[in-house]
Amino acid sequence: MASNEKNLVLDYFVRSGTTAIASKKLNRSFICSDFDRKRVS
Repeated sequence: MASNEKNLVLDYFVRSGTTAIASKKLNRSFICSDFDRKRVS
């Protein structure tokens, strides 16, 4: 709701990837990152 289609969404604390999944479903580009490599799937 805070972005428009084709916008870029940046998630610094990806954890389970929920933001990336929602971004893809809503036609947004996304960049996800996390400090702990064990948390990124």
